[in-house]
Amino acid sequence: MLVSDILCERAVESSWIRDLRFSKKQRLITLTVASGRVYTIVGATPELYQKWVDTSSKGKFFHQYIKGKFKVWRVK
Repeated sequence: MLVSDILCERAVESSWIRDLRFSKKQRLITLTVASGRVYTIVGATPELYQKWVDTSSKGKFFHQYIKGKFKVWRVK
């Protein structure tokens, strides 16, 4: 099994979000923000992850489609 079959990771262009990682097996998105804090979003789909990576405003997407709709846990 390849790592890419389990995990997708992308650095993104955003003033707030540094990178997004998606665990296909666990259905988790891990989000690292500019301050270095790390958050996990539980119950994400591959489609949601791809839309987030592709959108022009990562912060706006978070507030519109993630916050209040998914469990978000601060990891670090």
